Amino acid sequence: MSKPKVIKEFGALDDAVKQAIYELYPYGFERHLITFKNHKKHLISALPFETEDRFYMVKMTRGEANKISSQKTVFEASLEGIEEISEMDEKVVTEKVDAKKTKKKKAKTKK
Repeated sequence: MSKPKVIKEFGALDDAVKQAIYELYPYGFERHLITFKNHKKHLISALPFETEDRFYMVKMTRGEANKISSQKTVFEASLEGIEEISEMDEKVVTEKVDAKKTKKKKAKTKK
């Protein structure tokens, strides 16, 4: 049985899927974009991504891919419960997210 194929915008994806995409492409995903024609014969660029139950084509342009990749820290911070992030605070947020990841890794290794 084949997986359902889903075409979605990045913003419409669940947070779990977004996080999995960031983990699969930690250095950005602009160069992983493919192009295809949709049912109306329009040329679409998208990022192919597969989960256990679905095959996604995440619609985005190269510019959007760069912007989304650069917002990775802000996304991770929102998952960690850190709110209201400005560009000036992004460095501090990155440090907080990294510190929490380090604590989680240490806790796992102790078990």
